[in-house]
Amino acid sequence: MVFPPETRARVIGLLSGVFGIAVVAGPLIGSTIVDYTSWRWVFYVNIPFGILGFLLIAATLGPLRPEIVRKFDLVGAALLTSWVAAVMFPLYQIADTGWGWTDPGVIALLGLGAVLVLLFVLWELRQSNPLVPLRLLAHRVMAAGGGATFFIGMVFFPVATFLSLVVGIALAPGNPNTVRDILYFLVIPLVVAAALGGQLLTQFSYRVVSVTGLAIGIVGMGGLTGLTTSTPLWVFSFGAIPVGGVVLPLIPLGFGIGLTFPVFLLAAQNLVGAADVGEAGGLIQFLQSLGGAVGLSVLASYQATRLAAFGPTASSLIRSYDETFAVMTGLLVVALFFVLFLRGRLPTPSAPPSSP
Repeated sequence: MVFPPETRARVIGLLSGVFGIAVVAGPLIGSTIVDYTSWRWVFYVNIPFGILGFLLIAATLGPLRPEIVRKFDLVGAALLTSWVAAVMFPLYQIADTGWGWTDPGVIALLGLGAVLVLLFVLWELRQSNPLVPLRLLAHRVMAAGGGATFFIGMVFFPVATFLSLVVGIALAPGNPNTVRDILYFLVIPLVVAAALGGQLLTQFSYRVVSVTGLAIGIVGMGGLTGLTTSTPLWVFSFGAIPVGGVVLPLIPLGFGIGLTFPVFLLAAQNLVGAADVGEAGGLIQFLQSLGGAVGLSVLASYQATRLAAFGPTASSLIRSYDETFAVMTGLLVVALFFVLFLRGRLPTPSAPPSSP
């Protein structure tokens, strides 16, 4: 709330672009570190950056003290950790070690996860200071924005990983630089669109910007569902304009998702009560991260299951990812359904923020 609404939109748009870069660049940098050192350096490398960030915050931010000191929701944190672990573990085992969906261990763990999710929701709704303020989802804008950002997270977080595997294993094996170059066509449009989305929100409603972005993203995601072993990585016209290959659908996919990045956080901050602004922003970011974690595990399990059904060949690998990309296209359609219920726009300098 430090910036006025119109400035806040531009700032969050720029920060969203940086977030998009981090999500895609992180795995690439991590794989490079592992290639030249050991997996331990993936964690060691965070230490100097963490220290630098601490020093920067200590030197630039004044003392921040909450008006009310509340008790930490320890039970909520334990339930959240437990149900996420109970759900994620069998899904990763299906993808990595060949567990079957009907194995007793898988059924038992997923059932336990479902019970723990229910307990978590019931507990959080009864707390005065919950770890995750689920009560805010009763607000129309929070429900629409939270649902949309959850399903967008299910697509955006896994897509870079899946593209790296398709290109690195089937289309251009043994050439990590090619994987990096391919992802530029996703990252650059995303960064540009995230900054542009912040600007557009000063002129158009939340719904218009997010519907436009998702419609463009669906077109791009749908373009990845027809890959084959003969699909070129890129086809350029005049030596610079991409007109075909794997890279062509990545441009609208990155651009469309990037447009939506600033929308839901700004809608949450501007359309809930002043006392709930911090919790609303935290809930939106939590749902985005949760969607990414759930999406990666569920979709990886689905792809592994389809690959096992098709057989261990390069064409079967791509076919399994084509089907996975089709599911991801459907997830963006679900996100589009949610944003149809968004309402409101950024408050103007002459008008107060909308009341919840």
